[in-house]
Amino acid sequence: MLFVSVALFVFLSRLPFINESYGLDADAWGVAQAAKRIAETGAYTISRPPGSPLVEMTCSLLWRFGPRVMNGLTAAFSAIAAGFFALIMRSLVPDRRVGLLATLAFACVPVIYVNSVGALDYVWALAFLLAAVHAALDRRAVLAGLLIGAATGCRITSIGMLVPLGILLARGKNGPAAARVVVPCVLAALATAVLAYAPVWRAYGGSFLSFSDQHFAFGEWTATVLYGVTAGLWGPVGAAGIFGATLHFLFHPRRSLTNSVVPAGSAKPVVVAALAAILFYVAAYLRLPVEYAYLIPAVPFVLILFAHILYRPVFVLACAALIVSPFVLRLDPFTMAPSLSGPVFHDLAVRREQVRLIRAACERLNGWPDTQVAVIVETPILEQNLSVIAADPGLRLRDGVEVLLGPDGLQRRQRLDAGLTLYLLRGDGVRIQRGCAVSRASDGGVMMEFDTFAVTNAATAVTALDRAAALLEMDVSEARRKELRDTLLNTTFFVPGPKIESTVKRASADGSMAVLVGESGGRLFIPAFDSLDRCRAWTRELTEYTRFSGAELLELADQGYDLGLNMKTPGEFVLTPERVREMLPPPSSPTPTVPVDFLPSPSR
Repeated sequence: MLFVSVALFVFLSRLPFINESYGLDADAWGVAQAAKRIAETGAYTISRPPGSPLVEMTCSLLWRFGPRVMNGLTAAFSAIAAGFFALIMRSLVPDRRVGLLATLAFACVPVIYVNSVGALDYVWALAFLLAAVHAALDRRAVLAGLLIGAATGCRITSIGMLVPLGILLARGKNGPAAARVVVPCVLAALATAVLAYAPVWRAYGGSFLSFSDQHFAFGEWTATVLYGVTAGLWGPVGAAGIFGATLHFLFHPRRSLTNSVVPAGSAKPVVVAALAAILFYVAAYLRLPVEYAYLIPAVPFVLILFAHILYRPVFVLACAALIVSPFVLRLDPFTMAPSLSGPVFHDLAVRREQVRLIRAACERLNGWPDTQVAVIVETPILEQNLSVIAADPGLRLRDGVEVLLGPDGLQRRQRLDAGLTLYLLRGDGVRIQRGCAVSRASDGGVMMEFDTFAVTNAATAVTALDRAAALLEMDVSEARRKELRDTLLNTTFFVPGPKIESTVKRASADGSMAVLVGESGGRLFIPAFDSLDRCRAWTRELTEYTRFSGAELLELADQGYDLGLNMKTPGEFVLTPERVREMLPPPSSPTPTVPVDFLPSPSR
């Protein structure tokens, strides 16, 4: 009865936050894309290494029903996780009211709440992990192993829970007696995990055992980790509760241990197991702090540990802070600017805007009079935006609309010469920002139409260059182009690297790309900044730079270099040779050209 009532309550609490978006994390759209391809081809397709085969293959049965169903299934797994956490707390905490409070706090931790209403795999694995912990507390070794294997099939790092589970299973036993309960668990877990990853191995061989590594300068790593383990994971209010509770324990350890929620000394192996789980997942996060959602499996063990070591009133206050945290106060991860709206409301608002933009693009493209339209997108995420929402007709492209991922200029010209309308979509993250339609006129010239799906806010621009670029995004008239050109000519820029020649050389040497320069659209991409502070912030530890006038940058762009002007506008404004020619006065007898590279090339 406890399991059902808790699970039902948590599931219902998720429903208002489920909509037609798979989530703000690009990987969530990748899961939907993989599910679609599995359903259409019958062959396993990985969403991202090392894969989540149980999630991807299960979702392949459901993707046609759209994001609401897939997100609803994730919400159901979050409810199952909460149900098992309630059972765990009932077995550990004598006071059932405090156990229920801790369960509600667990369900309301912002990173869990937000990831309960998308298509990612974090809470799928969490549900199996907590079911395995409950089985281990009941000393059901084989069942615990099977559940850990299933969790590993959702997220491969779940296999690390074998150590904490072994501690729980072996409590009160030594030597051969402990081995007799631990070994069956390990064997069952490994067998289940191998079975789950068999399709991945068959499709990709051993190459799936990889992950996206990323270099962080020390300052960037420190800032990322501090945000992740505080406001990112717990929310500002929850982090304050966790921090305050920890301080109270450090200053009053004896009082805390003798008046804790769980009687002192009653479950030492549980404390050791909780510490082992926390250390494992924190170490994994510190190795690659890309997503603070990597810390989700540590959350229930932090609460279990706190129940054993915190003074009872302090534990209750910490739980209360966590319950409030998803709904009140959020810190922006980049600017640290606070907002009263909590993380779950912010996530919902941005996902709603995301759906609105996709719907606007589909309406524009589906209503195009031409039979054949080629849609050129910058990133795989925009391709997924337009291809994996199947349930809502308003979010689907009609037959005859071809979605292509960044073909080169020759392919664009071929399609244009064949009579197709090209529709170029510029994206900001997983959202559509702007569209540009290019087609042949009856006289052989070029016709262009523009759509602004998300208006760039020029009013909040911090420099004149920001404002000029933002206005050009909304209005490509000759007056706006001249305004940007004049602003460029009166701006001093900073380019990372001691001089432009060495910057170019570093970028093209032996395939090892320089941190400062990346490939863009087949040409070199050189970032330029309109302030030294921005240049240093982007390069982190490397502070060498070269001054360039706006005229010198325009000359470089005309020589064939793409220049990324890093400004406070959605996306990065790329100054291409085509854009330079557009800003210059037209020749006396213009020759029609095809501006197929008008929109920015994809940045690194």
